Amino acid sequence: MDKKLIHVFCLGSVILLFLGSMATVVGYRLLQPSPKTTDTLQNTRDGIIVSGTMGENGWYISSVMVIFNFSSPPAPWWYQINGDGWQQYSTPILIEPDGIYLVEATSDFELIYNVTVKIDQTPPDVNITQPKKGYLYICLLNYIFKIIPNHIIITTIIIGRINVMVNATDSLSGINRVEFYIDNELQYTDYTAPYEWLWADRGFFFPYTVTVIAYDNAGNNNSISLRIWKIF
Repeated sequence: MDKKLIHVFCLGSVILLFLGSMATVVGYRLLQPSPKTTDTLQNTRDGIIVSGTMGENGWYISSVMVIFNFSSPPAPWWYQINGDGWQQYSTPILIEPDGIYLVEATSDFELIYNVTVKIDQTPPDVNITQPKKGYLYICLLNYIFKIIPNHIIITTIIIGRINVMVNATDSLSGINRVEFYIDNELQYTDYTAPYEWLWADRGFFFPYTVTVIAYDNAGNNNSISLRIWKIF
């Protein structure tokens, strides 16, 4: 067979195989139902706009307003929050309670946009578990003895070193850190529970103010202070 005919035959075979593969792909795509897709749009001019006071780590520390601003397709648009059922959108959506919300939007129930809104407006709970007001603490040979209070002791007295211990909790965003202060000067920051700091500096039987500040992951904070007399 002529070489030119062989080349033409091979080229034609390649073209037919290529077209055949393309036809198979197109045919496959046409036979498949259109899957539902999900897009995430937040704080954009065209999409779902979330307005509120932003804290830290993606948390809002205020109520938020959710606004739909889609240039196309035209209304009507529908929304649901945390899968509670679709409602027709007409006015901005106000979300006030603390919580985590999945806001979904659609106009045709095929293309679904969503945005996650996290709200934590509540400061963490914090308290000093050691030392306690009205107790006498004595550190001897690395052991701390707590003397039961009586009517004579009206304040907290510490002789020697002591571990300042704190209980801090936050039910929503969680605790980020706890800071320890002596007379408004930062001494230590603890990022993991149990939250404590060894107060080993010598005292001169002078009144000190111990302050602890707990921060949650949203940026809210709460503090508590205790006045202490310390020596050695």
